[in-house]
Amino acid sequence: MPGLAELLSPLLVLGAGIGAAFAVHAVARARPKTFHRPHHTLTWLMVAASAAGAVFADVSPTGIDGVDAAYRVAFATVVTLAAGRARRHARLIAGACAAVGSVGVFAWNLVAFVALGLAAGSARSVRRPARPLGVAIGALQAQVLLRLVWPDTSYATALLAGIAAVVLVVSGVRHARRREQRPARYVLGGVAVAGFVVLVLLGIGAFGIQRDLRAGAQAANAGLDAARAGETTKAVEQLDEAERRLAATDDGLDAPWMRPARLLPVVGRYLEAGSELTGAARAVVAPALESARLADGDALQIRGGQIDLAAVAALGPPLERTLAAVPDARSAVQRLEGEELPGPLARRVRDLDQSLVDAVEDGEFVLHALDLVPQMLGAEQPRRWFVLMQTPSEQRASGGIAGGYGELLIDDGRLELVRAGEGGELNQVGAPWDLGPLADEYARFPGTGPERYFQNVTNVPHFPTVGRTIVQVYPQAGGAPVDGVISVDPRVLAALLSLTGPIEVPGWDGPITADNVERTLLFDQYQRLDQSEGRDFVTDTIEATFQRLQSTTLPPPAQVLHTLSPMVQGQRIKLYSARPDEQALFEEMGVSGALPDVDGDFLQVVTLNNSPNKIDWFQERTISYDVEHDPTTGEVDAVATVTVTNGAPDGGLSDLLIGGLDAEPGPRGRSRLTIDLWTALELQGATLDGQPVRMSGTDAYGRNLLWTTLTLPAGQTATLEVHLTGLLEPGAPYVLDLGMQPVITADDVRIDIASGDDATEAQFEQVRPRRFAVDGR
Repeated sequence: MPGLAELLSPLLVLGAGIGAAFAVHAVARARPKTFHRPHHTLTWLMVAASAAGAVFADVSPTGIDGVDAAYRVAFATVVTLAAGRARRHARLIAGACAAVGSVGVFAWNLVAFVALGLAAGSARSVRRPARPLGVAIGALQAQVLLRLVWPDTSYATALLAGIAAVVLVVSGVRHARRREQRPARYVLGGVAVAGFVVLVLLGIGAFGIQRDLRAGAQAANAGLDAARAGETTKAVEQLDEAERRLAATDDGLDAPWMRPARLLPVVGRYLEAGSELTGAARAVVAPALESARLADGDALQIRGGQIDLAAVAALGPPLERTLAAVPDARSAVQRLEGEELPGPLARRVRDLDQSLVDAVEDGEFVLHALDLVPQMLGAEQPRRWFVLMQTPSEQRASGGIAGGYGELLIDDGRLELVRAGEGGELNQVGAPWDLGPLADEYARFPGTGPERYFQNVTNVPHFPTVGRTIVQVYPQAGGAPVDGVISVDPRVLAALLSLTGPIEVPGWDGPITADNVERTLLFDQYQRLDQSEGRDFVTDTIEATFQRLQSTTLPPPAQVLHTLSPMVQGQRIKLYSARPDEQALFEEMGVSGALPDVDGDFLQVVTLNNSPNKIDWFQERTISYDVEHDPTTGEVDAVATVTVTNGAPDGGLSDLLIGGLDAEPGPRGRSRLTIDLWTALELQGATLDGQPVRMSGTDAYGRNLLWTTLTLPAGQTATLEVHLTGLLEPGAPYVLDLGMQPVITADDVRIDIASGDDATEAQFEQVRPRRFAVDGR
């Protein structure tokens, strides 16, 4: 409920106005001649007091302190003098504007109502204009009109004050004495002519300035976005355009014919804010353009397997200058936003402000990365990285079996492959290996752990676990201690070969290219080579790829990033470092392959090949998830449906592809697999092809793991339907994180979420992890 002061304040203001009206009426009745005397000295004292009070008003029509003070003094003087000669109705109109516009500020609202009361009292009690009283009313109204707070925009308050002033001036000039009218009209006419000339010059110059400023803001925004996305060529083009446009804007704002416009109310504020924005934006764009040119130049190209670490370090200083200039640019942007810009320009300015916010966050991240990247590339001491080649035609939770490997030595930016081989050959040394605490992690999952078979090191979907295991196991299997792991698959090799060109592998008919390397490694080699030959082929392919890398110059970094970016998004490139600061960087980059923290609901489907064959080359999956969420209680009822199709033939291909070491009689082409379902919810029941099926379960990495096994004949399809329920945070939006397993044929995925009155539906080919959020409150 409103307090007593809130209830009494309007009554006090209204009472003061009524009291002033009755006071004037009473004086006029008692002493009729009081308001008819000239009182010139008193008049000019009141004008001077009004002008002095205007100096302290917080009104900035141009943004230039001295000019703004002169405008305030002139406004108060003109209004005060005009009110002395204006008719009573003009004073009432001006008083009403002052009273309405000062609502919400008690002191000035009180003054406004006192002035309105004086005007009302004189209108009823005084026969002809009384200059001293009118000047007093005008002095009070001028102070209030300079301090209006309603409506809550500078345009509207200025318009309201302008209406009041115009009404008083028109009436005051019309009813002034003849000797006063002529100079008043000359002054007003001169001001009007000068204002018209300045506005014409402004209109001519403003067209080009607005065009350049809008285009410059748009280009700067696009350039910063492109730089954050790693599209350095586009960033250079856009930032160069921004620099050119902003320079043109700066020149236009500083042109001689534009300088008088700085003295115009409102227009001057636009020009001042625009000039500040242009200068601040140029301070950001110039070093950002320098950084983009360095990143897009040939200094960062990998030549002959060598990375120029000095060129990498050179990216830091201009980036630091860019970040240092951003706060001033944001301040200028925010001041310009406060000027209530026209719609299209306002949107450009808001977009630029958001780009600056994002640029700071991403720029600080890049600076942090620039501190770590040289040490990862052997700037301080040689670094060894284990290169893991996953084979998704024999699926594991992280993608595929560990089909091949390499040991990469990086010394001062120089890349050297010191060892390569087929994953299974590591089983011959030291197995079973000591996994330490990692043994317990693998023991919780279906399938065979990697203590005897290195190929199964990828049997968990959380890649940091895979990386830690390799770092521990590889030295026990005869390798040198390594600092981290780089995981790739044949699709990544295809991307690399599109940059380096084809390779020749001894004993293989024809070149291996970006177009055929995936089929060659995942299908053709198993059809044409026996198991022993296949081991040599994998080793030879890895070595030939690195030899090609060391004998060529890669394209500019922007093209390399553009080519490899889909591999990162698709979880086909994953990185692990045994050093915590580097691992934290990989996680921030989204390349660590780590399962995300559970924030709401989670779903990931994983299939595991339980036979030593490559039958997953023929596998296709569809996944649907239907969710009903009550946002009030947080209750979730969901059905996950996984359909797996085994498209393999029952003959005509090698045992390595569709047979395996299956001693059971029967047709070939059968797929023995495990379906894993990772979820944040609880199991209520499941069916396989419409029949109830038991699902085993455990908990790991902050979520539940459910699984079942089945044998799927050649050409057949199986459908697993799992009913899940759970309780999420009451009142919070529904959030679903959809994880993924890199597979050969992209999953067809359909998501239906109903949360309260809101719903969302999505259908797509799953190529990267996704997040869905529905606020059903």
